[in-house]
Amino acid sequence: MTEEPTTISPNDSALDALRTLEQLSIRHLPVVDDNGELVGVLSDRDLRNGMAASTKVADVMNSDVIQAMADDELTTIAELMVDNTVGAIPICDERGVLVGIVSYVDILKSLSAIERPNTREAPANKPAPKRTTARATKPARAVNRTRSR
Repeated sequence: MTEEPTTISPNDSALDALRTLEQLSIRHLPVVDDNGELVGVLSDRDLRNGMAASTKVADVMNSDVIQAMADDELTTIAELMVDNTVGAIPICDERGVLVGIVSYVDILKSLSAIERPNTREAPANKPAPKRTTARATKPARAVNRTRSR
């Protein structure tokens, strides 16, 4: 989980939000009110369509937010992401105050750490996986399916 993520206000301009996403190289910004309570999520997808300079975050954010609690299992959060086709889940405390965010990148990093804790080498009891390079003629899906077996 990314604790204390960068946030934005619903009254901020969508253009400022886009700049923040680009500067930080992130895809999701939690939208919080003055009390720190989660009121929405703004993603790079929300900003893809043209917007006027006067467009506010509140006009383009997703206010129907799927959220999780800090003590939820990683598998539960991953299932929420898959079931709802979202790339990140805000994490809130029992009052609805944002405490973090879990993105698909966080989940991949966690899975990588489970497979090979604190090392870039494969575990001693498993042979190192063969590295393959996807060819332009092969669809990425076929490569991913093969590698996940």
